[in-house]
Amino acid sequence: MIAPGHTDDYAMRWPVIVEGFAFFCAAPLLIIALRHLFGIETIFRRPSLDRTPFSGRDILQAFRLFWITGALASLGACFALPNADHNGVMMFWATAAGSTGLFIGERIVYLVYAKRIA
Repeated sequence: MIAPGHTDDYAMRWPVIVEGFAFFCAAPLLIIALRHLFGIETIFRRPSLDRTPFSGRDILQAFRLFWITGALASLGACFALPNADHNGVMMFWATAAGSTGLFIGERIVYLVYAKRIA
């Protein structure tokens, strides 16, 4: 159960949030590079609302789904921030950092693989 009285021993520290942000900035580029290296995908399709993100061949669609979900979770957490304890505030920053990192990572992929994105 996650409630202020039950999370006393749980501590989210700023270095973990910063490392998570850096990971989510680099992960999309690394995943795309591995998929291209091993020949899983050579031409990547831009995200679209008319395709499912759950096919194994449309990785940019999945990245878009994950960062939008994280951004919406952060937006929803904004409404709970006035009543949150320190751990709740840090979890808000963790989700915000993760979704922002995925957004930046997706943009880096678009810059690096611009000629391979249809």
